[in-house]
Amino acid sequence: MMSEQRDIRYDIIRAVAILFVVCIHSYPAIIGRDVNVYVNSFVNVCISTAVPLFVMLSGALLLGRKESISFTLRHRLKRILVPFLFWSVIVYFSFFFIRQGFSAPTTAVCLKGYVHDLVAMNIHPVYWFVYMMIGLYLLLPILRIVVQSGQKAFNYLLMFVLCGLVIGKCFPQSPFVTWWNNLYFTWVFLFLSGYWAATSRFTSSKAFRLISALSLVCLMALCVVLEVRQLNESVYDLVKLAYYVAGFCFLLSVLPKRGHHPAMTSCIVRMSRLSYGIYLSHILFVSLYIRLLSGMMMPRWLIFVCVIALVTVTSAIILTFLKKIGLGKIVM
Repeated sequence: MMSEQRDIRYDIIRAVAILFVVCIHSYPAIIGRDVNVYVNSFVNVCISTAVPLFVMLSGALLLGRKESISFTLRHRLKRILVPFLFWSVIVYFSFFFIRQGFSAPTTAVCLKGYVHDLVAMNIHPVYWFVYMMIGLYLLLPILRIVVQSGQKAFNYLLMFVLCGLVIGKCFPQSPFVTWWNNLYFTWVFLFLSGYWAATSRFTSSKAFRLISALSLVCLMALCVVLEVRQLNESVYDLVKLAYYVAGFCFLLSVLPKRGHHPAMTSCIVRMSRLSYGIYLSHILFVSLYIRLLSGMMMPRWLIFVCVIALVTVTSAIILTFLKKIGLGKIVM
């Protein structure tokens, strides 16, 4: 039975984020640029929030927890590494044998290549997220020390990282700030921003809801224009960063904390709990369903919707089955 204290907002955000992940890996192959350039840019800007939402959600849920360093490193890392290793083997071997064919020599080559690519972070382009989250989890104990030092210390850290990102984008060639342009600091900022948004006393106010809504609309429109016109990349990166934070704040301020429809709430929570497993496994089915549906006499937008639905449902069914036979902790 679902806990009455469960905050459904986080489950909704996680469910939306995983759908956007599937969209990101389906949209270019099905629709690509065969639509109006502004429509194409609008869709890209919307679905690009997938990973930022996951990162901010992790910050919101993890930074404030009081856990020992050993528990954080042992338990948290184990929860993302074990399913990753399980699905990475299946994905890597599947795509390798599709290209090379199955035989004893190719199996040996594949096994050697897997070990090399696992260390080199090159199993599949989709899995970059796992390595990034491992880095955030390793940094988590240090960030928690700042959080536990008080709100003022946390705000200073958040502003320090933000100022570093702004300076790094404004002066990308300067040897003193080049290291701030590392993408990792962007994820650290979003990780911290998620916690700030979740704990801010302003989030529940009507004024905050209005400001976040207006900011989201304006920043989304600006992102679309900057992407279409291909203007200053540094400015675009900073605008996107603000857009991601505004979007997360808006969702937290408008979504209900408690579900009012048991069936729908249960479906959202299930989707949320399966999200990591869907992320790890969905790439196996995207190409399959695109090939099956691309030859049908259907509008491309309908093919796109069908692929999203079929990939998500297929992954969910397989994960649920594996969980039923006792492999839940291994696959998700």
